[in-house]
Amino acid sequence: MGSTARFDFPKVFEKLNDHLRFLENRLNIGICRVDLSERRMVWSDGIYDLFDHDRSVQPSRDALLQRMHPADRKDREVVNVALQRRISFDDRFRVILRDRRIRWMRASGEFLFDENGTPDALLVLMTDVTAEQTQRDVMIAADAARRPGHAAVMDTGHQASDMLTGVASLIAQRLLFI
Repeated sequence: MGSTARFDFPKVFEKLNDHLRFLENRLNIGICRVDLSERRMVWSDGIYDLFDHDRSVQPSRDALLQRMHPADRKDREVVNVALQRRISFDDRFRVILRDRRIRWMRASGEFLFDENGTPDALLVLMTDVTAEQTQRDVMIAADAARRPGHAAVMDTGHQASDMLTGVASLIAQRLLFI
């Protein structure tokens, strides 16, 4: 679960910024902290980069939702369940970048509790999982193309052609938000 230690998170970010930026760049991650008592959100530079926000944007839930794919903006019930059960959570969603590309994100979060057991903060690690998601989509398309009854089983040439068409269709759908 969470730690009971309180510290000034923005100052921690300041002191460790060089190391944090190195890790965020290498691992395609960002960190978000929500101070529940003060209702204040703090983003690392990685969050700004992952969500394609200008550094002048004030960290907020609305700013994150602004970049989230409309189909993925539904109420994030997974967070409420994690709080009620005092467990960590994982969630995936799409982000629409300024150039209209789609980025797949994984949010892994955990609530921190004070000495009285009251929720004090929420820490969330955001990870760019676009490459992993794309590979997964390609594997699903390839698996579907191999199933009996699918047009791709006619012959090897058609299999390759249909599979490539399916992959291209998946990519086009992601770009067009279908």
